[in-house]
Amino acid sequence: MAVPSFLARERIVARPGFNRWLIPPAALAVHLCIGQAYATSVYKVALVEHFGTGLTQIGIIFSIAIVMLGLSAAVFGTWVDRNGPRAAMFTSAVF
Repeated sequence: MAVPSFLARERIVARPGFNRWLIPPAALAVHLCIGQAYATSVYKVALVEHFGTGLTQIGIIFSIAIVMLGLSAAVFGTWVDRNGPRAAMFTSAVF
């Protein structure tokens, strides 16, 4: 499946004059989104209280999230290599 031209892998090379200071905030945002899964330990007690459930059920949800993270990396890693980071970030933002 071909990606739209504005997401093409060839467009990841910066043109002369491109403000490279835009890259660190974008990278930080991506890492914060990934890291939020690991912040579950901070708010797990609030989840237990809000939903009236136990830590086991919250742990199962966390485990499913981590398994899906690993599986998606394994399954879609080659897609990212083939289509480039723009297409991957755009697809992630849509989902």
